[in-house]
Amino acid sequence: MNNVKASNVYWLLDASGLTPTEIDGLHQVTLIRWLYDRIPDDQAASVGPVLLGRSTLADSIVAALQADVARAWAISTLHTDVGIDALEHHLATLCYLHTQDGQRYFLRYADSRCLVALWSVLSESQQRALCGPIDRWFYIDRQGHAQSIEVGEKRAVATSFGATGPLKLSDQQLGHLLDRTLPDLLLSSVVDQQPGLGHGLTPYQRHACAQRVCDWAVKHREERYPVQLAMLALMLTNTRPDWDDAQWSKALFASHQAGVEACT
Repeated sequence: MNNVKASNVYWLLDASGLTPTEIDGLHQVTLIRWLYDRIPDDQAASVGPVLLGRSTLADSIVAALQADVARAWAISTLHTDVGIDALEHHLATLCYLHTQDGQRYFLRYADSRCLVALWSVLSESQQRALCGPIDRWFYIDRQGHAQSIEVGEKRAVATSFGATGPLKLSDQQLGHLLDRTLPDLLLSSVVDQQPGLGHGLTPYQRHACAQRVCDWAVKHREERYPVQLAMLALMLTNTRPDWDDAQWSKALFASHQAGVEACT
């Protein structure tokens, strides 16, 4: 007799990574849940997480995302032994992230870049609350490789997943999370202002460049965000993937000098 539990497979998308045509295509999928539908912010709801059941149409949309390394962060695969309604209920309780001082933010768990950063700062009990009924959570990393958060054991010792509710971070956890997500924030701001920057670099190389800028800023106590933005813009323009540490150090120092001058 087979004692292995049957596993249902669902796609979790971050709609902010989709094109308008792809979003229109989602409206043709029959087994779908827009997880921000219950919140009052229509704009946030339209670019929030979307849960899909497996179908030919859904699979084709997902395949297009998985083939695009620049947008692969917007797709995850969830394995669970519950149905889509129970999974929707659990994920809907995670729409907000609460902080120690009473603030509330949208939790973008469908963005694998955010998910990985968040997972690294959560306690084990918070990880169990995040997973709920999910046994395995697969995503694609910045280099285009399939990765997973193995949550089966964490889920097995968890209490009733239906009673988890929103996640709340301590001040220390929030600080660590902000540090881990700063490179992506800098990248997003720079690319919004100058879309062509770093065109010859892969998503992984662009993020690595932003991480070096952030590490340099911490080491040298450069806390001015405009200067950090200017540094990253210059680095994305001049960076070469084959640089050694000495070349990186020289380029970062020069970009800082130029960034300070540009911001004064």
